[in-house]
Amino acid sequence: MKLLSLILDNYKGIKHFELGAQGANVDVFGDNATGKTTLADAYFWLLFGKDSAGRSDSNFEVKTRGTSGLDYSVKGAFLGNDGQAFTLQRVYREKFRRKNGEAEREFQGHETDFYINDVPKPKKDYTSFISSICDEQTFMLLTDPDMFAGKLKWDARRDILLKHFAPTVDDLEIINAHDELKPLIHYIGTKSVDDYSEITKVQRQKINKQMGEIPGRIDEAEKAKPFDLPQSDDGPAMLRLQKQKMKLENDISAIRNGETAGILRNQILEIKSRIAQSSADYSRKSSTGNTALETEMALVRSEISQFQGEITKAKYSAQSTQGVIDGLAVELDELRQKCMDTANQTFDEHQTVCPTCGQDYPPEQQEKIRGDFKQHNAEYLEKLETKGKELATTKQDLEKSLQQHLQQQATAEKTLAAAKTRLERLSTQYVKPEPFEHTTHYCELIQEEEQLENQLVKLDSIGDQRVAELNQQLQTVTGELETVKRRALNTEIIAQQDKRIEELKQQERQLGQELIAHEDGIRLAELFTQLKAQDIEEKVNFAFRLVRWKLFDVQINGGIKPCCEATVKGIEYGTNLNSAARMNAGLDIINTLGLAARISVPVWVDNAESVTSMLPIDAQVIRLHVSARDKQLRAEVRS
Repeated sequence: MKLLSLILDNYKGIKHFELGAQGANVDVFGDNATGKTTLADAYFWLLFGKDSAGRSDSNFEVKTRGTSGLDYSVKGAFLGNDGQAFTLQRVYREKFRRKNGEAEREFQGHETDFYINDVPKPKKDYTSFISSICDEQTFMLLTDPDMFAGKLKWDARRDILLKHFAPTVDDLEIINAHDELKPLIHYIGTKSVDDYSEITKVQRQKINKQMGEIPGRIDEAEKAKPFDLPQSDDGPAMLRLQKQKMKLENDISAIRNGETAGILRNQILEIKSRIAQSSADYSRKSSTGNTALETEMALVRSEISQFQGEITKAKYSAQSTQGVIDGLAVELDELRQKCMDTANQTFDEHQTVCPTCGQDYPPEQQEKIRGDFKQHNAEYLEKLETKGKELATTKQDLEKSLQQHLQQQATAEKTLAAAKTRLERLSTQYVKPEPFEHTTHYCELIQEEEQLENQLVKLDSIGDQRVAELNQQLQTVTGELETVKRRALNTEIIAQQDKRIEELKQQERQLGQELIAHEDGIRLAELFTQLKAQDIEEKVNFAFRLVRWKLFDVQINGGIKPCCEATVKGIEYGTNLNSAARMNAGLDIINTLGLAARISVPVWVDNAESVTSMLPIDAQVIRLHVSARDKQLRAEVRS
């Protein structure tokens, strides 16, 4: 696109000025404050509603100061890239409105009118028309020599350069271009080099961490080896302790089942029966002269004695059975409590810590310790449940027997009451001798019965104490037995730890080999990044005549950091480059970007007097010169 003419009317202090560019390069001369910058402002305002500094018309004054009621306009004639001419015009004016019944108009602000080829257009159509020629950002990049290298952010510059001059740089293309990178193909496979490098660095970090942990794990395995090894007499000792344990358990069971107490209760029943029989014999011998009555009373007494014996036997059988049932109930409660305690027992995490060094056992040994704990609890629960079922069955059988004894006692008591009533009726006809209870024989039998009763009471008290003593002995024997068993397992534990240590050493060797391979791959990937950076910079710089771009910055650690800085003969654009070199660098950038985008727009060069030799470019150039002798703007069209 080329500028044919630019006409200013009442714009920012210029009443009227016409720049006849004719599509050629133009030099504009003028002293300071004669309107050179205003000319550039008018050009950009016409296209985008902004001045040459990028400010919108709401932030700078369009109207000439001290004027009112005029049209403030800029009109430009252009030759498009397609060879077709067109005109654009932007008119800024004041807006007034007269209210009904008022003579004076009221100021309502400002409005802007837009024209394309002298035809009024809405702002959106005007803007759309200009955008169809070139978007505003690209237009500004191709118009202002300092825009791309000086004003645009480095990452945006870099994106534009890579998009136009190095859009696709294939990893295999870079690798195949450098012989030293050929081995990298075997490392990356189907992945990109960047992905491979990122993944491999993470893997290297993991391997280093794993290798750093292995010596400590080997040390833990060594420390986990038990020092208590099996002894030569452990075999016989185990058999002896198992027999002792079985005997103690049987003795405890016998006491709790009440076998000795049952013998005493039977002896007491026998004494009571002898007392009843002796009383009957005494009565029979003491009765004389009443043979028939005596015979009948003797028969009744015999029945009474029989019934009393049955009652006594049933009562004591019931009491004995009830005692055993109560004992079984207590034992069952104890078993239930043991089951609950065992089921609720939690694993003591301190068991996973070596008591010698205070460090955690290896995870495998911790798992085994927890497993042994769970297995021991499960076996102990199973044993308790089996014993509980046996005791419950015995208790149920005894409860049935108790009901039978109580039924026998009730039947005998009912029959006894009838026999006593009959005997009392006969006794009214019988002269009673001295009561049998006053006899010496009776006192001897009663004394023997009392001794047996005292022994029974004492036995119950001694039984609880004896059970406690036997339990203490059982606990000691069980502890010794567990110690022998544990020593037998230590040989297997040592073998397991030795196997674990060898596995860790093998793992360490394998990780070392993997680490070497990763280090070599990462070294090649870093070399690839450096060579890729060089290749990309060469591709981009090949398109420019004067400017050389620095697109990558090599860090102290060898890494590559993206950047984008223009240089001329090794001097960075933004540092010590003089104004002439900066100007020519900007023209080189505009020319190259325009060719790449296939767009050409007029280029405005301010302070052109500072450049003695300006780089020629394939675009119309409008140069603004400070000239003290030109008190009014003067334009020269160059052929």
